[in-house]
Amino acid sequence: MAADRADRPRSTPAAVLGGLLGGVLTAFVTGSFLLSKTRIWSSSSTAPIGIIFVVPVVAAMLAVPGSILGASLGYLASGWRYGRRLRERGMLVAGLLVVAVGGWAAWETVPELVRGRKVRAVEQMSEPALGQVLEDRRFGHDVFVLAAIAGNPRTSGETLDRITQRTEPGLNDRILSFFDDVQGKNTRDEPVMELVSRHPNVRPESVERLARSSDARTVARVASNPKLSVETIRRLATSTDPYVIRGLAWNPNSPPELLERLSNSEDSMIRLGIAVNRSTPPEIIRRLQSDPDDFVRRQALRAAPLEPNPLAPH
Repeated sequence: MAADRADRPRSTPAAVLGGLLGGVLTAFVTGSFLLSKTRIWSSSSTAPIGIIFVVPVVAAMLAVPGSILGASLGYLASGWRYGRRLRERGMLVAGLLVVAVGGWAAWETVPELVRGRKVRAVEQMSEPALGQVLEDRRFGHDVFVLAAIAGNPRTSGETLDRITQRTEPGLNDRILSFFDDVQGKNTRDEPVMELVSRHPNVRPESVERLARSSDARTVARVASNPKLSVETIRRLATSTDPYVIRGLAWNPNSPPELLERLSNSEDSMIRLGIAVNRSTPPEIIRRLQSDPDDFVRRQALRAAPLEPNPLAPH
């Protein structure tokens, strides 16, 4: 019996080679399919970059597991053809490789595809369904899904307020996915809390809560929100964080005395905020028209009201 097993061909080189080439081809097709769902095709400007650089790199990366998978399948098919059993050492190794590579591929891609479908669905929802997503055990704490809720113009102030009460990590960080569906409409990779702070339906109490955040970046992002109270603006004006002060310079609810003080800042970005702030007094705007920074000066000239001139030609 042992002699019979020894006389059986282990596999045919043609079958293994065919499986290897088939695996490489399958990997290339799969990679092309996945890349079609990524952000490199979201605009015509990035598509040539994807064709020239990204596609070959991804294809090469997938060719390695693809070749392993294809060669293993070819080995198994050839072995079964000659009556070999899966428990034999070579067949067992080939079977384990198929399971490992296939499991890895599914682990890396299937959850992202499912998440992308959820993000796209949330972007089309209205209340009360949007608020109910927050209770979803699977997606209610997913940052990409929460970003889709925060970026949906139909989201209510109540739902946005519930998000500001969340404390899980990642809500104050920029979020980026390789998959276009997962990224959704948040193409600028904005953090969830920033999307909440800029939403037109956000409540003043929600903005105030974000202004008390322990995350400095979140405070800086919300500093320009006109729904902040003057008391909070004055409190934030004592900050040593230049990004917070820049936000206050853009805030139309900043009091005149603060705008006056900030207009003399050495930071040109702060002066720029003062120049475009619709609440900046005219006398400050006129002074910024002579600002040493060319960009600030041009913005101040645009913001300045026209002086009445009855002798101007028609």
